[in-house]
Amino acid sequence: MGWLLEAKPLNILISYAYVSEGLIKELVEINNTHPDTLRVFLDSGAFSAFNLNKEIRIEDYCSFISSLPFKPWRYIALDVIGDEKKTKENYIEMLDRGFDPVPVFTYGADWKDVDFYYQRSDFVCMGGLVGERGSAKVVNDISKFIQIADGRKTHLLGYTNLEYIKKFRPFSCDSSSWLQCQRYGRLAVYMGNGRMKTIDRKELIKNPSEEIKAALRLMGIDIQLLKYKKYITGWRVKGEGSIAQRATTLSWVKLTTEMEKNIGTKMFLVCADKTNVLQIFNEYKQLENMEAI
Repeated sequence: MGWLLEAKPLNILISYAYVSEGLIKELVEINNTHPDTLRVFLDSGAFSAFNLNKEIRIEDYCSFISSLPFKPWRYIALDVIGDEKKTKENYIEMLDRGFDPVPVFTYGADWKDVDFYYQRSDFVCMGGLVGERGSAKVVNDISKFIQIADGRKTHLLGYTNLEYIKKFRPFSCDSSSWLQCQRYGRLAVYMGNGRMKTIDRKELIKNPSEEIKAALRLMGIDIQLLKYKKYITGWRVKGEGSIAQRATTLSWVKLTTEMEKNIGTKMFLVCADKTNVLQIFNEYKQLENMEAI
């Protein structure tokens, strides 16, 4: 059919700032019933906490990691937005406590910090990129980060500008853009070859292109239903979004599998709660079902 599931497992990033008992229980249940399906990356949630004006204590974060009923794929050190000194101190303290977190190189910090972290870790994140797209300075700095890494594992936190992900090919990155339909009412359709097309409701009602129609049919989506507002926004049932959000989620899940297969970059989809996990997992299983046809 052309929409085959090319890679496993399913990449999910969860944030300590939003974690809940329900979210953890859902991850445990999926791990128990579908072993080796999930690759869970744990973020400290520093960016979210910063926006919410909340403090994350390092002892609480470390206790949480120790108490998890499953082993995350990796977990990120507790960084501090805009404070590379405290970010480095937190990383060292976590090492001293016996943990092995992925350190965060803070955007705008001294470039010597990159080598400092690689002397202690095989994997380094670049933070401070959320909201940044393709400005020349950001692109140049990402390029320098990748060059210093020189083939070692890199993660771009909150950055999924597909043009530059394909150019720089980091080891991994993460994004919450798969929720854009729920948030903004804009449908994302995966077109193949690492291309995503965003469409608003007016375009869907008017007359989407034949290419868009073909991509939606390939996903099993009824294009006529997308002309009605109730199928564009909102959640219809527990763990399952509107038809448009389902198509968007399916598109992003497919994109992550192809990016990992074709360029080696692991794209993690950010999950804030149990419903997010269920929706991504349901569409992942839908891809498996399509493969079996």
